[in-house]
Amino acid sequence: ALASATVAEQQVDSRSVGVFADGVLHLTPALDLTVGARYTRDRKRASLARSDLVRPASGFSVDGLSHSWSEVTPRAVLAWRPRASLMTYLSATRGFTSGGFNADAASAVAFRAPFDPETVDNYEAGVKSQWLDNKVRINASLFRMKYRDKQELVNNILTGILSIFNAGKATVDGSEIELAWKPAPWLDLSASLAYLDGRYDHFAVGSINNSGNPMSNSPRRQAGVAADLRYPVSFGYLVGAASYAWKDSYNTGAANDPNLQLPGFGLASLSAGVESPDGSWRVLAWVKNA
Repeated sequence: ALASATVAEQQVDSRSVGVFADGVLHLTPALDLTVGARYTRDRKRASLARSDLVRPASGFSVDGLSHSWSEVTPRAVLAWRPRASLMTYLSATRGFTSGGFNADAASAVAFRAPFDPETVDNYEAGVKSQWLDNKVRINASLFRMKYRDKQELVNNILTGILSIFNAGKATVDGSEIELAWKPAPWLDLSASLAYLDGRYDHFAVGSINNSGNPMSNSPRRQAGVAADLRYPVSFGYLVGAASYAWKDSYNTGAANDPNLQLPGFGLASLSAGVESPDGSWRVLAWVKNA
């Protein structure tokens, strides 16, 4: 038998205001300190009318909810440039995502209770460099991200409705390296590799405890290679591109449910064609995300 048949009319209006300041202090000819801060204030207004055609008593209507959130997000970057084509840096930054309302809530009480803002502190060290007369570029970084009140979707097993809750604390450690090489004026080659180790340090909501679980939607390893060419010929250019990107297996939920585990996969794209001498038109055949 049909348990419910619901119709929901939802509306959420957002307004965001921000001011920021940023400046650079030249400590030495090769050493710069950049400091800045941003103040953000977000306001959201929400309404929800939910009707159950099978169980009319479970319907409700809430209008005119309003809440505001604000945050100061600073950043500081220390950059050392011993030569024009080499820079190393240390940075500390904070990010902010405002709170909100669960417009898919199954009850008026759940809808009236907003979820909290999310903040993240990112600490990063890295290098950006160019070599061999700028034909080779190598960038690398190490970082740690510390989340507070991270916003995560949690499935209510009683209602079957996904709602946003706040994970108390989460940590992501990661590294990235990018390599680009221009072996000829008409050819560009690139490769990248990234590693992530994300986990919920504390995430307990009612009877649900996801503390210690891997962070959702965070493949541990990612890699990619690509090639782009624009070869001159008598009638214009031969153009083409090829790329391959691979992602490690990852889970799409915070509960680490085996049913939500995606296997590792790779995507390949390829294009080839011709371009006019002045670049005003081109004709391509392509395959994307094979």
